[in-house]
Amino acid sequence: METLYKTTGLLGVALLALTACGDTGEDPDGHPEDEGVEGQDPDGAEDQGDAPEEIAGEDDGEGNGADPDDDTQDAPELAEIEEDIWESSLDGDSVTITSEISAAAMGADQIDPDIDPTETTEITIAGDVEGDGFLYGLPTGDFLVFDDAIYQSVEDFVETYESSAPEGAELEIDPDQLRSALAAEGEWVEVTTDYADHVQSPAEFIEYLRQSFGDDLGEDAPAGELDTRDGENVWVYGQEDEDISAEIVVHADESEPLLHSLSGAQGDETVEVTFTDWDETDEPERPDDEEIIDEAEFEQIAESLL
Repeated sequence: METLYKTTGLLGVALLALTACGDTGEDPDGHPEDEGVEGQDPDGAEDQGDAPEEIAGEDDGEGNGADPDDDTQDAPELAEIEEDIWESSLDGDSVTITSEISAAAMGADQIDPDIDPTETTEITIAGDVEGDGFLYGLPTGDFLVFDDAIYQSVEDFVETYESSAPEGAELEIDPDQLRSALAAEGEWVEVTTDYADHVQSPAEFIEYLRQSFGDDLGEDAPAGELDTRDGENVWVYGQEDEDISAEIVVHADESEPLLHSLSGAQGDETVEVTFTDWDETDEPERPDDEEIIDEAEFEQIAESLL
């Protein structure tokens, strides 16, 4: 679980590249030297116009690269909307956040050299932004969080227990016996004490990213470009040099520039975070009280199997 903190830390470092000074191969207007503007044919530039909405893009069939709506304003300076990005995102009702993190970013390839450092792991946080009810999903299973109480399904709990033993070591309780004993009492195991310091609500995750940026993006952040992603008009701010690349994408709305995606890369260490279904993400279904095995009940069950 703590690998999430390490990797979002990497993302914060990567995104700070947005404020980096030095030679990045760009001219003062924020465009790569001698390469022209993406999506614009240098030989026919005068036929396409200067404003982003006048530049011919190529739609990939998923709404990426299509021409933005005519009424969308050009991208403001990133520093001008920095505070609004965080505040509007934190003020959202609900959201789905999906993080794709490479094994190198988690340090997994250092633990097991046979692991492909570029292999990614997905982490999902979905539900109420403030944390009244949300899902925290890992490849090993999902956690449900309601009113600061954290629950794991019996099956996921037992699988986590099985995987916790070092290779060749014998577990104190037989997993099959534990599964049967728990299933006889309920469907969900309360794990609040073990995971309270690791499971993050959407707001806590967004605030963590905000702190990773620091207090000010500064005036050296690159100029933004108007684009479309997933059929949405967005402002894209990106920076890339020999060592690190970073990008922040926000919805093209000065009154509510919600986060669309963040990404950072340094060698094999990569992190990509996407924000979807703003104010449309449903909270997970709350377990019935009779389906929950609270921590005191679990202790009794475990002691009876020792």
